[in-house]
Amino acid sequence: MRVRANSLILTCALVNACAGSTQMTATWHDEAYQRRNFDRILVVSVTDDQFRRRGFESAVVDALAGKRTEAVSSIEIMDADTALSDASVDAAGDKIQADAVLITRLTNTTVTAKQIDSRVDVQAQAKGGNIVDFFRYDYKDVEDPGYLQAKISFVLSSNLYETAGGTLVYSIETVTSDKNTDYNTVVFDIIENTSVKIAQRLRRDGLAK
Repeated sequence: MRVRANSLILTCALVNACAGSTQMTATWHDEAYQRRNFDRILVVSVTDDQFRRRGFESAVVDALAGKRTEAVSSIEIMDADTALSDASVDAAGDKIQADAVLITRLTNTTVTAKQIDSRVDVQAQAKGGNIVDFFRYDYKDVEDPGYLQAKISFVLSSNLYETAGGTLVYSIETVTSDKNTDYNTVVFDIIENTSVKIAQRLRRDGLAK
């Protein structure tokens, strides 16, 4: 098996992956593989963080599990000290006799901030006391000082290779944005949700069953 990237052949189709802040762009690179089910897919997440690698790969494997397709996490096949490379991925694919390899990597991270301007609201407070004061109110200005609204965006690139000839068959680019500025929370959301969306898209386009 030899994994290599070929030039683009077919056009891209932009679709909404789910409600909210995730979009996916799917690209066919080799028309001959459309509607072909792969039986065994090696799932690879390219990251130096072994905990997140294991989490993402396991989530994709679980989501890909079906009647026919078997998915296997690369971290379960490789030794803990084995670095990800063309050779190590080839060896892992050969070991499990995979007919396809799905490689996902983080290609871009963007943090943007929008200034929400301050404003002044007028609040009324009843004077109370006796019946004479029932319709009498005190008014005071309450200032909202404004704040910065931050958004984190991640771009994930997932490439599916057929292993026999090393042909790049299909790609998915996933863009996920979240107004939660906690990096770990956003990464957890990607692991739990984006992995499922990638698997669903592969199944919908007939590459897994």
